[in-house]
Amino acid sequence: ILVPMDGSEDSCEALSMFLKFHDKTQSKIYLMNVQKVKIPHEEYFTLGDRRGLVKYHKEKANEILDKGVAMLEGIEYEKVIRMGDPVTEILDFSEEIKADLIIMGSHGRTGLSAVLMGSVSTKVLTYSKRPVMITRPKQEEPLEFKKKYLGIKID
Repeated sequence: ILVPMDGSEDSCEALSMFLKFHDKTQSKIYLMNVQKVKIPHEEYFTLGDRRGLVKYHKEKANEILDKGVAMLEGIEYEKVIRMGDPVTEILDFSEEIKADLIIMGSHGRTGLSAVLMGSVSTKVLTYSKRPVMITRPKQEEPLEFKKKYLGIKID
């Protein structure tokens, strides 16, 4: 099972939702973080600068993945850190391990931001040869809806 994590609550929620029905002996979970980083061109940076940049991004990735690891008590897992385009890296790795399932959270972007920015989860769903489960973000009911239709009194 491949669980890409981007540090958002949505990716943690996706893992949490999956763990509710996951059999702990069933399969190994791969927690993956892809750092979208461009290594500076050699002419502009020394080797030490590039190594420092890679080290920084690996530390950030480990911070993100450790949130997922904390949720995996008693479950076999492996942390995977990649650098590059998140969609490409997720798709390539899912094929590499022959993932039975990819589980991702969705940020729930709509409108112009969804059109302009696209969505990693949508692109993975579109191009993956593997099954993909996308969880929706928690939706808060608008205050007026709660008052009018749910009868909740809010001061």
